[in-house]
Amino acid sequence: DETLRYFSGLLELRGVKVRLGERFSGAEMASGFDAIVLATGASPRLPDIKGITHHKTCTYVEAITGATSIGSRVAIIGAGGIGFDVAEFLIENQQSFDTELEDFRRKWGVDGNWASDEAGQKSGLAAHPMPPSPKRHIFLLQRSKEKFGRTLGKTTGWIHKAEMMLGGVKMIGGVTYDKIDDEGLHISVGDEAQILDVDNIVVCAGQTENNELAGLLAPNGIEVHLIGGAKEAGELDAKRAISEGLKLAEQIGKSANARV
Repeated sequence: DETLRYFSGLLELRGVKVRLGERFSGAEMASGFDAIVLATGASPRLPDIKGITHHKTCTYVEAITGATSIGSRVAIIGAGGIGFDVAEFLIENQQSFDTELEDFRRKWGVDGNWASDEAGQKSGLAAHPMPPSPKRHIFLLQRSKEKFGRTLGKTTGWIHKAEMMLGGVKMIGGVTYDKIDDEGLHISVGDEAQILDVDNIVVCAGQTENNELAGLLAPNGIEVHLIGGAKEAGELDAKRAISEGLKLAEQIGKSANARV
């Protein structure tokens, strides 16, 4: 909240007009501007699976924002960064677990008695972690037979994988998605077909660039710039998006000064 307040204050200080909750047409945006920057992000990609529009199916955006009510049995299609984040969100969203120190210690198996005991128990470690009992049954699925979590951050990936283990998430790789219907998600793993009887199927199968406004603005001959997810949705991260925004701002600033 403080970060948002800081940047909101900067925008006001610099005289930037902020308009939220509006949709803009190409003609409206092309009127009175020398350049337009599209930082419109990315949209969830829907894979080509029979029944993908079934009422049990939703995107990760709908799951996170609460636009779709998520039940107790969930299948997540896609085990990239978004899939892991959504699984972790759904685990925590169902727990009464809070951030008190003792609760954290129980969850991760940390013993507050730092001295090693006579039995040789290592200092600081409990006999085993005691996480809250999972209230959701979650399946995390991927087409690839590769190791789960291989695209996660090198220094933090282990934490996300540990969260899956503590949350009782069942991870299944080498999956073929056959169809979605009232029975649930039909999949095949090798020669074995099975039906996952779930309440919801959350699609986390990548993103596509949300840049349709660029095509509407092109005929007007206006200078249009794309940054972040609108430019390239693949493996998008905040670091790249912020870097592109900063470099473009410097470029536009130099061009404006040159015209003056």
